[in-house]
Amino acid sequence: MIGTVLIIDSVATNRIVLKVKLGAAGYRTLTAADAASGLALAHRERPDIILLDVDLPGADGSDDGGIAVLTAAGRRSRGDVEAAA
Repeated sequence: MIGTVLIIDSVATNRIVLKVKLGAAGYRTLTAADAASGLALAHRERPDIILLDVDLPGADGSDDGGIAVLTAAGRRSRGDVEAAA
C-alpha cells in the first residue's frame, strides 16, 4: 500500500470512481458520505490525506487533526469555470 486516502463526498458515484481509481493505483481507500461520519473515520483511521467535497454540508476543514485535506469542486460547464475565476 502506498498510503491511505479518505474520500468524503455526498455523491455515491464520486466515491465509487475515486475508490476504484485510487485502489487500482495501490492506495487503501476509506469512504464517507457526510462530514460527521468522515470526521469520525478520520480520527479513528488517521488517513494520509482526505479528499473532501468542497460543497459538503458541515465540512469547513477547520478540524482536520493535522491531516492534509484536498478539497475539490466539480465544474459542469465552461461557464461555471469562467464564473469561478
